[in-house]
Amino acid sequence: MNAVADAAAATPPAGDTPQLGRALTRGLGWVALLRWGAQGVSWLGTLAVIRALSPADYGAAGMALAYLNLVRMVADVGFGGALVALPALDEREARGAQSLSTLIGVTASLLSLGLAGPIAAFFGDPGVVRLIRIIALVPLVESLTLVPAALLSRQLRYRAGAVAEAVRTIVGIGLSVALALAGMGALCIILGHLAGAAAFALVVASVQRPAFGPIGGVGRRIVGFGGDLLVSRFAYMTYVTAPSVVAGRMGGSAVLGVYNVALTFAALPAEKLTQVLAVVAPPIFARAAQQGGAELGKFYLGLTRALSLVLVPLLWGLAATAVDAVPVLAGPRWHEAIPVVVILALHQSVSSAMFLAAHAVVASGDARSARNQSLLAVGVLVPLFVLGASRWGAIGLAAAWLVAQPLLQLRLVGMALRHAGRTAGDYLRAVAPAYVGSLVMVGAVLGLRLLPWGTGAAVPALRLAADVVIGAATYASVLRFGFGVRPKDVLAALH
Repeated sequence: MNAVADAAAATPPAGDTPQLGRALTRGLGWVALLRWGAQGVSWLGTLAVIRALSPADYGAAGMALAYLNLVRMVADVGFGGALVALPALDEREARGAQSLSTLIGVTASLLSLGLAGPIAAFFGDPGVVRLIRIIALVPLVESLTLVPAALLSRQLRYRAGAVAEAVRTIVGIGLSVALALAGMGALCIILGHLAGAAAFALVVASVQRPAFGPIGGVGRRIVGFGGDLLVSRFAYMTYVTAPSVVAGRMGGSAVLGVYNVALTFAALPAEKLTQVLAVVAPPIFARAAQQGGAELGKFYLGLTRALSLVLVPLLWGLAATAVDAVPVLAGPRWHEAIPVVVILALHQSVSSAMFLAAHAVVASGDARSARNQSLLAVGVLVPLFVLGASRWGAIGLAAAWLVAQPLLQLRLVGMALRHAGRTAGDYLRAVAPAYVGSLVMVGAVLGLRLLPWGTGAAVPALRLAADVVIGAATYASVLRFGFGVRPKDVLAALH
């Protein structure tokens, strides 16, 4: 049986909701276990790299990675998302998509090698030339397993994909730490990314081998749907990477280093869970949408409720304790990042709760609306980033996120609710416990800081530990006695 036939056979039928629920639970378990385990290692490794590198080195690596993220969107061409979301697929289409994506990956790598000089000149840092020339190999490596990875997701073979991602993370951060300790500066991060991409490709190819065919086999529906996804993702990566580009261009590597470290702190709590859901949710949403909006609504609001219950308190807690958390975890040299961490954590607490809206819209077959929303975000956010960076540096960049992004995402949430046959009241009831509980929690943490703590060197770490204990107890109490929500109810929401 060929790879595409395997994918069709392994996909639960559209109307089998209990089977989808079980697949969702198993997928979340495997992906969370392997990804979070690997990301725990990555978090420790990232802190080691931050301590070893100067802000300028960290910023130079950020410039190269900002470029890589944009190139990745082009090399993806939306085929991965189309292969997961479309209801039917034949072997000729998948083989054609593999050949075309590989050709695009080769082209992207060659162009990147040639453009390394102009890109470095744009950032005003000649040292970035070497970094771009090395990172240019990543699109080629990743294009070889773009279609196989999408087929694994389509088959709901979450464990195989999660193993590949865990290997990518551990290999990448392991090499980065070793090279950072050897004094290789920004190069340690770049070589780590390349090694991780190669490791991921090897693991995926071992369980779902690439299959090539005539490029003409790519159907119009894959090109159209994939094209909308490509534009949407390219626009998304444009406004996501724009702060790094703007900071590097207008503020230099030091400002970019502060912003990137603050973003690392603020994004990590949300990133680890949303990465899991970004893998598990799209194929589940697509199958549920085939049965109708009511089924999509169950999965969308259930996951949104669970996501907010976990992430909102973590991010509000980070904002409340950043004055101690940043110097304790990253060292005193990053004191300037504290207000940026606070603003970005508040932004992440709102946007992460709306994270699944785009996936629900695309799963409904409305990739064009998701595309238009992303283009609107580019038009709004990029000018705000330029304005913020020109006046207030890294703080201005963070403030632009906080002011504009939640308003933009509300529009997307409205689209998702319409496709799912749900109302704004349904959404508010799903997220209210998380925000009310987090508000009371922050009040308790800030009240604790009014106590006399002294001035010893160990005080920040002790105060941070006390904040975590008191905050967690307060949040759990509000959920239990105010809303009747127990820890097991979070798991129940996933079903």
